[in-house]
Amino acid sequence: LENREVTPLGASKPVQVDYRLVAASHRELRADVAAGRFREDLYFRLDVAMLRVPPLRDRLEDVPMLARHFLRQLSSGRCLALSDEALAVLRAHTWPGNVRELRATLQRALLTAEGGEVGLGDIHLRRPLRSGASGGLGTAGAGLMAAQPVWEGPPDWEHVERVRILDALRSCRGNRKAAAKQLGVARSTLYARMERLGLL
Repeated sequence: LENREVTPLGASKPVQVDYRLVAASHRELRADVAAGRFREDLYFRLDVAMLRVPPLRDRLEDVPMLARHFLRQLSSGRCLALSDEALAVLRAHTWPGNVRELRATLQRALLTAEGGEVGLGDIHLRRPLRSGASGGLGTAGAGLMAAQPVWEGPPDWEHVERVRILDALRSCRGNRKAAAKQLGVARSTLYARMERLGLL
């Protein structure tokens, strides 16, 4: 790294290379250096510019853009759209596997999608591999996350309604009056539906 050279396999001399090194980690490397779990000299060779990328659960507003990007990338030239119901399910998930999980979910959806649209029945999410993998709704709506569903079966319109309500509450930071307005229903209607769905 320091001398910017490599020795090709079978060669007797090193070769100069021009490169830019990008390294990624989910660990706190400074803490690992302090604890003796990561080499300090390597850390300082890598520590030129640091870019922190928040997990997907903390930027759910990016899900529609990323989902459409992956559909274009994976669909082999087919022009596919995402139905509103499918998008609602994707936006309600907490994505413990981050962007890789979203990409795999859309790749799985393409196996069953017919026509020009990926629908609700094509979206199959996996349950978290570890307990406690969840996102947040902000202080006002944090208690609703326990009720967040994970989609694994055929279309269930009650599930879709629950997802839409949770999605609206998340985007309105738990404000039920604003969520009702976004959903186009009276606040009393929203409360009744939340009670029926076990979200209160």
